[in-house]
Amino acid sequence: MIAYFCTEFALDSNLKTYAGGLGILAGDMIREAADEDLDLIGIGLYYYKGYLAQKYEWHTPESKGLTLVQDASGKELHIEVPVNNNTVYCRVWEYRCKKIKVYLLDTLLHTNNTEDQSISYYLYDQDIQIRLAQQLILGIGGVRLVKALNLPVKTYHMNEGHAVFLSLETPAESHVVFTNHTVIPEGNHMYASSLMRQMFVKYAYENKSFNLEQFIADGACQYKDTFSLTHFAIKKSRVMNGVSRLHTAKLSTQYPSAHPVSVTNGIHIPSWDSLTSVEELATQRRETKKRMLSYIAQKSGIVWEPQTLTICWSRRLIQYKRPLALFEDIERLKKILTSSPVPVRVIIAGVPHPQDAWANDALHQILLLSSNQLNGLMTYLPEYNPDVSRILVAGADVWLNTPVVGLEACGTSGMKASLNGSLTLSTGDGWMAEVDMNSIGWELGDNSVSSDIYQLLEDQIIPLWSQYVAGTSSVWADMMKRSRLLIQSQFSATRMVEEYRNIWEKS
Repeated sequence: MIAYFCTEFALDSNLKTYAGGLGILAGDMIREAADEDLDLIGIGLYYYKGYLAQKYEWHTPESKGLTLVQDASGKELHIEVPVNNNTVYCRVWEYRCKKIKVYLLDTLLHTNNTEDQSISYYLYDQDIQIRLAQQLILGIGGVRLVKALNLPVKTYHMNEGHAVFLSLETPAESHVVFTNHTVIPEGNHMYASSLMRQMFVKYAYENKSFNLEQFIADGACQYKDTFSLTHFAIKKSRVMNGVSRLHTAKLSTQYPSAHPVSVTNGIHIPSWDSLTSVEELATQRRETKKRMLSYIAQKSGIVWEPQTLTICWSRRLIQYKRPLALFEDIERLKKILTSSPVPVRVIIAGVPHPQDAWANDALHQILLLSSNQLNGLMTYLPEYNPDVSRILVAGADVWLNTPVVGLEACGTSGMKASLNGSLTLSTGDGWMAEVDMNSIGWELGDNSVSSDIYQLLEDQIIPLWSQYVAGTSSVWADMMKRSRLLIQSQFSATRMVEEYRNIWEKS
């Protein structure tokens, strides 16, 4: 049995246990495992208030269809985890995807003090002590759950390093696999050594064989008196993998002793496919686009014609993804949008982290543009979640992707768009570095992103779209078909899981 640990799972849009791409990927893994009837369980945490940027109201597990896990005697199962100077008691909720079970631990028990109850409030809590407590609950509590249920787990798979403390509890004969999803420092959590000593004091007291100072030394990194989850995960796992070939090459440079292998991410095709065949692609695309335009009209009051060329930038607002690249030269962009022989419009969707000053300023600029210089020519969709993503990937004509090359680990949103016939306008980052981009869209230079967008729109994209809607050329339609077939053949979760199978069996 495989125990797949992740701090976030996008299992259902109404279940607020995800923040972004990491959770979406984990959800696709669970759905694919369910389709293949794999001997796999998921282990994560339940959050009553969700991710900070989502602004969700309080949601109880019962209202979301989760069931409490019981022990052998039929009583509510409680898992005990030493955190700081306290014993934190955890309930466990079960989510079912066909035969696959995902277990979500929850600390909102009256036997816990108020602070320990708050561990289950927010995903990626901004209080670093609470966030570290969540990681103890996930890793240590997750393995203790496996033991309490007497599950025959052989391989413990950490989807990112948040669950790394599971290595303190796993049996010696078990295998630990570590999937890294980012080279960005913010995604590789680090803590002061003094905080680690504080948070593990009770664990050390209860486990006489646990050497606290050796533990902290195992997580040492280039920064003095700092514990790195990533460095510790590398030391404690038998295999580390990146999620695209380019990302893995970057990891090899950052962590040369880790010898990472590459498993490029894939998407769960049935979850993201809005079409049924290549032959009827153009006809079906008209319907999915109609639904997207209807959604935009409903949310913004803006009505666009069906023949409008829609360009969509839709993902987390963060600096390395360059959400403002399209707007570097507003006058030139406005001229392109207004002088085109066919209507051309822009869609921006995504949310910034509340404490990311740059991203929130970028959002402010986008909102100003949509209400002033580009009023009517663009729209911003604020309520970004998997359901909105499905609408956009199924309806957008051009999927714009502008990350700094080498910083986007994979970029699966582009896979979903290509699956549904959108053409790609992207830098050669993540999975895009593994394909012939000219066959499914257009490549942007890493150091000339904005100027390339404008030039390609003027010289190639708008003329090709004009010919397509006029019925005088099949080039656009052919590229849509190639995009769809490429994803189906090379970037499915089925292929991804098969590659992970090899790792699980050989680790």
